[in-house]
Amino acid sequence: MSDHYGRDGNPHEPINVIEYYKLGFNIGNVVKYILRAGIKYPSIEGKIEDLKKAIWYLGREIDNLEKEKNKIEDMSHEIQFDDVSKDNEYDATLRLE
Repeated sequence: MSDHYGRDGNPHEPINVIEYYKLGFNIGNVVKYILRAGIKYPSIEGKIEDLKKAIWYLGREIDNLEKEKNKIEDMSHEIQFDDVSKDNEYDATLRLE
């Protein structure tokens, strides 16, 4: 294992943190690049590059979540309930358009 990711016994090694919290690919990469920033490539340029990569993966995750949210909102607008009364009882029926 490379020094920039820690040692096998390190409970805070990025892969251990990522797997423990089940962070997934994008957020896992955010954590990885932040934790190694300035360590793997110990220069200002190396640190900036790793932080930019973290920002890129974070932006990608946000974009994916926004798409998912919009898809759910679009689906909810397609679902309507009809108020159908039978003998003064409320009956909601689902209608997909």
